[in-house]
Amino acid sequence: MVALARDPLVIKETRVDTIYGLLRLDGRGTRFGAVLEAPLLIMYGAKDEIVPKTPIRRFVGRLSAECRGHARLAWYGDGYHMLRDLEGPIVTADVANWVLDPAAPLPSGADRGATEAFLQRSDQLSLDTR
Repeated sequence: MVALARDPLVIKETRVDTIYGLLRLDGRGTRFGAVLEAPLLIMYGAKDEIVPKTPIRRFVGRLSAECRGHARLAWYGDGYHMLRDLEGPIVTADVANWVLDPAAPLPSGADRGATEAFLQRSDQLSLDTR
């Protein structure tokens, strides 16, 4: 965390128009899940306080059956917004594994039960997926 605080490339202040743009993008972006054709790795930290679960749930719920067939969902029960912080080695291993073989299970097991975690209706993030 100290290194991130000192990193000049990390945004430390966010303008209101940037947040507004992200909110507008949320509404537009969730609609595209139905038409994505490329392999996907969708990773989410259950403790993310920046990106709410609702738009992520909406996006995943709108993925077509074909897209879900080549999408890999990864749910990190102890993960925050920047997964690379506290979960860095685990997330790095998962990404490397997925790049080499998108169909293989993730080494961390974050993909086991991830669909249920992503689509869980409650905002209480109690489902442990590891």
